[in-house]
Amino acid sequence: MRCTSSRRRAPRGAQRREVRPRDPRALDRAAQLLERVRGDLGDVVRSSSDWVQDLTRIAEAAGGTARAGKQVAELAQGISERAARISQSLEQAKTGAHSSTQEAEPLPRPPRSSYRP
Repeated sequence: MRCTSSRRRAPRGAQRREVRPRDPRALDRAAQLLERVRGDLGDVVRSSSDWVQDLTRIAEAAGGTARAGKQVAELAQGISERAARISQSLEQAKTGAHSSTQEAEPLPRPPRSSYRP
């Protein structure tokens, strides 16, 4: 039959001991230590909150930098395309100038005859 008592049993082989401070000041020291730990934890929470705000600002700045980088890349692409069109136009102009130069060269004169009246 099982025991249905609400008391928890200690594991087998363990002895039950009551914890009583030997020194009455021990409770005061423990309370002071707990208060100091609580204060330190509060400082950690405040510092963590500051870190989260700093990280949020860093993430926002990184997003702005990424957007600016994308714009620079798009501008560079546009400049590259425009430079290609200018280069093509210059080649066409060079070809046209060469053709014009050839057309403007004087035509050869017919040979002079040696006959003189």
